[in-house]
Amino acid sequence: MKNTLLILSLCALGVAAQAVQPVVIIATEGIPATGSGGLNVISVNNPAVTPGGKIGFAVGMGPAASTTDHGLFRDNQVIFNGTVNGFTGTEGSVGILETGEIMYSPATAGGDAVVSNLNGIILQETDPAPGFMGLFSRFNSRPSAAATSGEFFWIGGLTNVQGGSTQNRVFYRRSSAGSTTPVMSTTSPILGVPWAGSGGAGLLFDYDVSANGRNLLNICNLTVSAGARQHLVLNGTSAVLRQGDPAPNATIPGQANGTFAQPHINNAGQWAVRTTLILSPNPTLNEIGR
Repeated sequence: MKNTLLILSLCALGVAAQAVQPVVIIATEGIPATGSGGLNVISVNNPAVTPGGKIGFAVGMGPAASTTDHGLFRDNQVIFNGTVNGFTGTEGSVGILETGEIMYSPATAGGDAVVSNLNGIILQETDPAPGFMGLFSRFNSRPSAAATSGEFFWIGGLTNVQGGSTQNRVFYRRSSAGSTTPVMSTTSPILGVPWAGSGGAGLLFDYDVSANGRNLLNICNLTVSAGARQHLVLNGTSAVLRQGDPAPNATIPGQANGTFAQPHINNAGQWAVRTTLILSPNPTLNEIGR
């Protein structure tokens, strides 16, 4: 089965109605990758879309059926070949700005990194970790973007030895001016509560940021009196949901929040998350909450 990336465009027709425009195929496995210099699309990854309609995603390419190059698609063509620039592989996620700049996570000669099609290596394994004197970057993962504010975000690993094992995790923000600063990290408690797990595992990879960069939503595993519990943390300052607490507006009385996944948040601070609801001894149920 071939994987295909589609564009589905909506055109507003007044308040009550919307007209669905034709679906446009922009990348399909096995067809030529426009702008690649004669390579075919071998694989497509998760797309990111800005409020203004720009689309970006990572792609695997090659002359036949095997991948020889990795790069970035913007809208309908390849705009960056990471392999030609000395990078290998890629994670599935990217962040894209309204300016067209894309951040993704390939491997460099130094190790796991985040890279921009316009500014090259932003941070790579073994580099000094921004915001942490004496610590080094261990990994860089899950890049995303606040598309209209011009900021990039990602989860990084920290170690006190270059090339050593991960000791903590950090949630990084790169400003539109190019400075990289930590938003939160497992090097110190959050909400006055210690992190759960070792190696920074309490800071989960699942997060979201609003397009204007003002609202952040992280899933954090923290140690409370009842033990390790997931918290849905808004802007690093408050837990809007906690695992084990009574589920708000539960469909069955007595249900409690389980674990969280796939958080989303918009410019107004409205958010949604998928959670499991628990009613012992009944099985868990999946539900979308906001």
